[in-house]
Amino acid sequence: MTSEDQTPAISVGKHLGPPPGEFAPLIQIGRPLPWPDTPFVGCVVRIRGREDMVAAGPTAAEAVTNAIRTVNDVLEHRPEWLG
Repeated sequence: MTSEDQTPAISVGKHLGPPPGEFAPLIQIGRPLPWPDTPFVGCVVRIRGREDMVAAGPTAAEAVTNAIRTVNDVLEHRPEWLG
């Protein structure tokens, strides 16, 4: 079994990107953070090999909910993005 086989498929609420010497999870959702100069909170949604997306909402809970909806949309409408 390779270390890539042991990499989690999804990571939520952590710093994005793989630690040195490790593979990145297929899907990552970053910690909700205040969006500069707006009343919104945003979460980065990263799918390996794709450009980052941001899901936002008026609260951290709404931002995370929208990030999960973004992942669900990818699973439903763009499964080829997941390899």
